[in-house]
Amino acid sequence: MRFLMKPWIKDCLPYVFIGSLTILFWHPVLFHGSFFYDDWDFIRTFQAGSANWEYFLRPHNEHFMPVFKAIFFFMFSLFGLNVTPYMGLLIAVHILNASLFYRLSLLIFPNKKWLPLILAVIFLSSS
Repeated sequence: MRFLMKPWIKDCLPYVFIGSLTILFWHPVLFHGSFFYDDWDFIRTFQAGSANWEYFLRPHNEHFMPVFKAIFFFMFSLFGLNVTPYMGLLIAVHILNASLFYRLSLLIFPNKKWLPLILAVIFLSSS
């Protein structure tokens, strides 16, 4: 089997592993059917139509997060109260981030065979 594997397939295997592991980790969250705690604060603001520039620049629970609020507002505009597209999009972005982290780790540790993959798995399971 090893002699039949094309080089590009071998290069893609870590990314497939990262994506599969991310979906496995987040699968229970994806299908639980509800938003989380702080999500409702954002949703109520968007439903009330009171999301203005001041809202986006005001800290939420002592965290300054205008980009997150803007992304959440955009997703709310697209998906409404259907939680599955939110989770699907966020998981896809998480897979992309873990894959980019793996790629960066390959550049930083070129002589370490397994270290970049281990670091990517730690990244995706802890963030």
